[in-house]
Amino acid sequence: MIHFGLLIYALWRSPDEFFSAIRNMPREKKVNTPLEKGACMTGTATMSLTPLHFPLFATTEDASVLILGLGGNVIGNCLDSALPVDVSIDVVEVEPAVFETCQKHGQVPPCSEVRTKKENGTTRMWVVRQGRQRHPNYRFIIGDARVVLQEDKTHQKADSEGPLHDRCYSLVFLDCYDPEKERMMHDGSLIDVCQSRLRPGGALIVNAHILPTREALEEQFLSRGFASVQVLRVAGCVQSIVVCLARDKASARIPNEEKSNKREGGQQQIGRLDRFCVRHARHLASYIQYASRADPGMCRLFRSGFSLDANWLRSSRSVEGASCNTRVWEHYD
Repeated sequence: MIHFGLLIYALWRSPDEFFSAIRNMPREKKVNTPLEKGACMTGTATMSLTPLHFPLFATTEDASVLILGLGGNVIGNCLDSALPVDVSIDVVEVEPAVFETCQKHGQVPPCSEVRTKKENGTTRMWVVRQGRQRHPNYRFIIGDARVVLQEDKTHQKADSEGPLHDRCYSLVFLDCYDPEKERMMHDGSLIDVCQSRLRPGGALIVNAHILPTREALEEQFLSRGFASVQVLRVAGCVQSIVVCLARDKASARIPNEEKSNKREGGQQQIGRLDRFCVRHARHLASYIQYASRADPGMCRLFRSGFSLDANWLRSSRSVEGASCNTRVWEHYD
């Protein structure tokens, strides 16, 4: 879920020049060093996709991630170790016992409870303690995800602000389980609420208990107004990872790009939606992995040696008749 979500988001956020270079490069080229590898990926030895030109987030100063559903805090721990320390992480969990169990077993960092400006007192919040690199930007909110996300829409008083007051996110991970229905939660109304918290160009990453048929995807995801939906079918079970990409200024030009197939400078331009294929994913992941070793500035994308890998992806295909651009990806067992 984490790897596929970050990979699709990186594809969505990367500059057009990167994919134009890939289109014109040979299929195979022998390289000997990390720097040559990075140059090969861009088609020029002088082009460097530093964080300024290759923003995984627009700026880390206002970037933030929301995780709905704590579980064993696998997603939170991974992102805490991988993302720059100035990227805020909020985790929402409905069951206090789940958070307490994670505290007991060291699955969340040391935290201190803080008061929230809530009149009814139903929402509690913990913030990672001072001394941790991400303090105070790693928070755990105890409350129903749907209620927590909607509360700021209904409370207008300053003393009624919830912990997520007016906050929008670059990435939202939806990993909530309904024990009564024994399945993951991703109904259309919840997807709409999550979408309302996305920044332009952000990504909603959903752990969904469905097979990626057009009919199943259409009702809950494809008809919600996203620019594109990318789906990973999890082999061997009724499960898919659904990445819904929010519209931004660049995506508003997509219909014209698809119709015109324009050329500039004698070279065909890669449409923004055409970048979602295994070849481009592998080249982008390889570039980030190898260029980060050659260019210290690239380390701002990820921390602790975390790197994207796309070699486990096998194929992607377009979903015919879908109401928005949709592709289904498959992976090697």
